Amino acid sequence: MTIDSVISGALARSDSSLGNGVLTGVIVAGVLSLPRLIRRFIRGVITAPERMMMGALNIIDRRTSSRKQGLL
Repeated sequence: MTIDSVISGALARSDSSLGNGVLTGVIVAGVLSLPRLIRRFIRGVITAPERMMMGALNIIDRRTSSRKQGLL
C-alpha cells in the first residue's frame, strides 16, 4: 500500500469535514516526523548501543515483574 492509498482510505472512512481535517493533519504530521525518528534511532544505536540494550531489558523486566510479582 502506498501512502496515498492509506490517506485516501482513512479519509473515505471519516464522516465529517472536521474529522477529515483532523485526520489529514495527524497523517501528514506522522509521515513528516518519520525521518526524524529514524535518524534519532540510528544515532542512538551508533553512539550508545549498550544504553539502548539496558533500556530494552529494563522494559522487559518491568513487564515480567508486574505479571509475576518478582524479577526475571
